Amino acid sequence: MHEVGADLCSCADHEYLVIADYLSSFIDVDCLEKTTSGAVIRALKEQFSRHGIPNELITDNGPQLVSKAFEEFTQNWEFTHTTSSPVYLKSNGKAESAVKVVKTLMKKAADSKMDLWLELLEYRNTPTEGVQLSPAQRLYNRRTRTLLPAKDTTLHPKMVEGAAKALVARQEKQVERYNRRAKDLPALELGEVVRVQPLTGKSNHHNGNRR
Repeated sequence: MHEVGADLCSCADHEYLVIADYLSSFIDVDCLEKTTSGAVIRALKEQFSRHGIPNELITDNGPQLVSKAFEEFTQNWEFTHTTSSPVYLKSNGKAESAVKVVKTLMKKAADSKMDLWLELLEYRNTPTEGVQLSPAQRLYNRRTRTLLPAKDTTLHPKMVEGAAKALVARQEKQVERYNRRAKDLPALELGEVVRVQPLTGKSNHHNGNRR
């Protein structure tokens, strides 16, 4: 894993740490007894010991993730920690998307009385639309064994050709679709009155002059 996003989420009275790899879209989940910096750091250490230390970790600005202890962790384990803007959470969109997937799997598992971890395993092994390779194949260069019948030969390691290029093309199409809906705002003039939404609430606004 080169670049990963991470986020905390709550579901059914439990707290979880969700991690998503940007290239493969492989998702990993840890159930946390606490949401302290120490608990999050321990979970990340376990994740990194399995998959390797990423070059960059992208998170929001949660107190657990901007603490002194977390800063020391990033320095000791030698990776870059990038935090998303508090007013533009989509900058950590990979983790946000992974959280939605995990919550959907949790609801599906609860409704069907299935094992959440088996549901997650099947998700990792399901080919991504437009890429024709599963997250597990993109990360491990092979499918992982599930409870579904499969030939042993399908589980053998196989170098994946063109997967990165297909993923980049897919992401570029997503950016293109997003940009079609986006539009540039007109430039502000010096001294023009502007209205700014405070970070602490959505109902109050502040007027002021741009200088």
